[in-house]
Amino acid sequence: MPHYIPDDSVRVYLHRNRISHIPNNIFSHLSKCTRLNLCCQDISFIQPAAFNGLVSLTFLHLGTNKIQNLHEETFAELISLKTLSFSDNFLITLDPALLRNLPRPLIFSVASLSDEIDHGVWKCNSLCWLKHEEEQGTITWWKSYERKKSPQCEGNVVWEKLQCPAKDMISHGTSLYSQVPHNNEIISQSVKFDGLILPHISRCLCCSQRNISSKIPISLLVSGGR
Repeated sequence: MPHYIPDDSVRVYLHRNRISHIPNNIFSHLSKCTRLNLCCQDISFIQPAAFNGLVSLTFLHLGTNKIQNLHEETFAELISLKTLSFSDNFLITLDPALLRNLPRPLIFSVASLSDEIDHGVWKCNSLCWLKHEEEQGTITWWKSYERKKSPQCEGNVVWEKLQCPAKDMISHGTSLYSQVPHNNEIISQSVKFDGLILPHISRCLCCSQRNISSKIPISLLVSGGR
């Protein structure tokens, strides 16, 4: 990480660099950072521990990148997160385990925020777990230009009319978990289903001191400066 991003930085804006990947622990010294903007890059790969150490982060913008998949532990340490954007990427579905440790309520964006971008289309039939969270109010959509932006679905599926079975437990692949509580207190509980035990941990922290905005054409993060 470049030495000119101080340890006590609170707002870090790295958007519109040609960052192609995010390595493990690259932000681990920024424990006081509350806002991180990584939008409008060429990011296609994020290592599982890339955001480790960002325990005070409340806002993470990963929109307008080339992300196709994410490891389920990518956001495991973002225990204070309130807003998360994946808008305008190449993701088509999400494993619920990816958001398992994030506090609720969560403001979320997975939709295309521009009519000029032709990606950001989802296999919505695989996102019933997300539909349930929307209905329960644990996840709400980020507003763009004063409009709520729900997922854009492939085929003839309309998100608002998506029919999902009502379940207390939502299954997706091998991941099973119950809804995360609405508060930001420390929660520790386990859910057992067919021998699988998954923990729930969430907590909200906050801190603020200083802001920083920087473009960083460095070899560790950037494939080429502009």
